[in-house]
Amino acid sequence: MKKVTKDKKNWFKIQFKKHPYIYSVLIGWIIIISLVFIFDHIATFFDEFFLIIFVLLPPIIFFLWLRKNKSKIKPFFKRSKKIFKPILYFLGSIASLIVIFVIVGIIATRGVGNFIERVKFETIVLKLNYGEHSYYMAPQKNPNYDYDYCSIEKKGFANISVLGEDFADFEFRLLTQFLDYYEHDILKYKSNDNQAFNHCLATRILLKEAHHNKQIAKEILAAYSPYLKEFYEDPLNEEVSILSKYTKILNENNLNNPALMYSYANHYFREGFANYKPKGLEYIKQSAEDGYLSSIFDLIVFRYDYDEKNFKVPDCKTFLKYNNILVEEKAFIPYIITFWTYMGKRSESGLGKRIYQCTNDKHDFAKAYSLVNEIHQPRFQYWKALFILNGWGDAKQDYNKAYELFSKTQGIEGVYHSLAYLSYMNFKGLGVPKNPKKGLDFAIKLIERKYVSEDEPFSIDEAAVLCEKNQYKKEIISCLKNSTAEANLKLIKDHIKVYMENFFKNPNLLKTLNYLGEAK
Repeated sequence: MKKVTKDKKNWFKIQFKKHPYIYSVLIGWIIIISLVFIFDHIATFFDEFFLIIFVLLPPIIFFLWLRKNKSKIKPFFKRSKKIFKPILYFLGSIASLIVIFVIVGIIATRGVGNFIERVKFETIVLKLNYGEHSYYMAPQKNPNYDYDYCSIEKKGFANISVLGEDFADFEFRLLTQFLDYYEHDILKYKSNDNQAFNHCLATRILLKEAHHNKQIAKEILAAYSPYLKEFYEDPLNEEVSILSKYTKILNENNLNNPALMYSYANHYFREGFANYKPKGLEYIKQSAEDGYLSSIFDLIVFRYDYDEKNFKVPDCKTFLKYNNILVEEKAFIPYIITFWTYMGKRSESGLGKRIYQCTNDKHDFAKAYSLVNEIHQPRFQYWKALFILNGWGDAKQDYNKAYELFSKTQGIEGVYHSLAYLSYMNFKGLGVPKNPKKGLDFAIKLIERKYVSEDEPFSIDEAAVLCEKNQYKKEIISCLKNSTAEANLKLIKDHIKVYMENFFKNPNLLKTLNYLGEAK
């Protein structure tokens, strides 16, 4: 009699029962995404609600599938234990190593809280290495510059087109001045030429020492500028910095330097973006008296700028002293506003209003020219060209030099008004032979540089008499091409006049101001 052998099942070809909801993951996601677009304009609650469903849908479906196939899953693993046992051992070993790593980390950092803080810090640094962090000291990237996202660098600020190299020194010092008050190993991460500071390496050392209860490390972390603390935002709560707890160690009795005073006032007494409570303002003023630039900057740009009610004439002496410090340090906002105010530009509010209030509403072209001469940033060359064209202040009138400077700035974004003067000087023959055709070309470029679409209402200026207001760009260009050289010259002069009126907002000055290069 022939022996009947029992067939063995191939457990790798076993057919598990398909749960009817297996494909509902994809269908469910499509439905959820559609609902998000429908309810997005109603309330943010629905965003969070749908996000939770979106995330929970796959594990719920997987759980239902397991329940449906549990009678086959267990024997499947049992019969294939020779294969799955090494895998399970491997996974178990990995889990054990993770547990051991966590225990060692907690012991090394002396507490669960310290360990969690260190993990958050390393997570932030990891994101930096891959360029995924949302905050950076010099956020505008230049493709020709290789950024080190763990460093504050002058080169980074210099690559911001608005600043350039002239104003980069101040921005760098504003964020790193707190280091001047300490002698610590982290100073080795600030380059000898004061060009860069690797805050990631410095913070790692300080956290390690703080976790070992070294008071000096805690104090330095507390002295970090608010902008640097914001950089280390908690991955689980973006509203809070992982370094904010160190500011809490500060009190009125341990404010040993201006950086700590500033940090203390910012943490406990700041009200919104631009104001401090009276107690905090006392610390800010004391810190400013000791030369801390962040405090001086806050007083000038925020306190004296926004505080219309409390600003009095006796405040002018202190205000001008601090403003002059920032101008000497080349802080961009105070510098350019002071320069404009000396030119005679008037403002109804803000820093410019404070300056001319405290200088008896007088313009000073000589001081303005001395300021513009110190800056090599391309945008400032436009203003320098205006001084030289018109002979303002101490500037010697020189049409050739003015034309050269206007030509250099015509391609810079946001400085399109150089084109108006290049057009005007070609029509008039100032600095170059008279050339109406070239003047027309520059006028057309001026219109083309305006950021409007072809079907958007556009006027070259408010006083244009040949080309009506609210004509389309292409129609204005056609109008210019069909007009005489004399008519186009008048149009350009009218455009420059309107521009000057809108810029200076000082009718009395404009009555006598030479802004069309008339010979002196």
